[in-house]
Amino acid sequence: MTTFGSDDLGSGHDPASLLAFAIGRQLPFREFGTSVLCPGYHSLYAMARTVASLQSLSGNRLVVGLGSGMRPEVNRVFGLDDTERRRRTVEARDVLPGLLAGRGTGLPDDVTFYTPPMGEVPLLLASGDPQMFAGTDRTVVGWMSMLRSAKLIRETGEQLRQVTGRPLRCAMQVTLEPDVQQPMRPPTMVPTATVPALAVGTRLLPAVFVGYARAGVDRMLIHLPTDDNRWTRLHAIAAAARQARAELAGADVVPAARLAA
Repeated sequence: MTTFGSDDLGSGHDPASLLAFAIGRQLPFREFGTSVLCPGYHSLYAMARTVASLQSLSGNRLVVGLGSGMRPEVNRVFGLDDTERRRRTVEARDVLPGLLAGRGTGLPDDVTFYTPPMGEVPLLLASGDPQMFAGTDRTVVGWMSMLRSAKLIRETGEQLRQVTGRPLRCAMQVTLEPDVQQPMRPPTMVPTATVPALAVGTRLLPAVFVGYARAGVDRMLIHLPTDDNRWTRLHAIAAAARQARAELAGADVVPAARLAA
């Protein structure tokens, strides 16, 4: 399960606080994710404390996404132009793993980060730019993407493998609209107020999950805009995930339900 949206939504909700609330409810999820945290909005020391706290609360089930933020109007609130927001993300990419490992990298000599997390925290970079991954170690386990085709996922994954020398799997954020009324509706991109959504018939949904998993997606962060009071769409997603997992013979393609803000 991951929080709804990213740091740059400007919605007034703090992703870490929402995630801590969900963890405190003792929900039985295998992973808890931050979606995309933007280093330009936080000091690295504060980010490291937040991540360490969430990792401890979750019992080593945290996954952290880092990105620059895509909304210029929100970046302007924090005084960030394109150059500075990228610089802050690169700095976090290079410094945060050291902080979380308890090495204190990047801190003044008289400042100590006393409470590294109980276990290693996997990091995902919200970028498809190969240069953002150059020189990273295995702490960076993958990349994050908005909705894109399986072909583009596969091509980007290959480019990143050439730069890093290791396979990096994708965590894709999707606004999903399962069509219960037309269960054989082909996958279709539909416009929304924010980002495009993927509309697809419920009987074809397992094939969509399988196709993306084989292209390199191992985490799918799903935003479900609407549902009825019986959660018909959510149940359809869960059933499709189970069917896809069976077809993939154990591959990890279980979509993560998103905590609505």
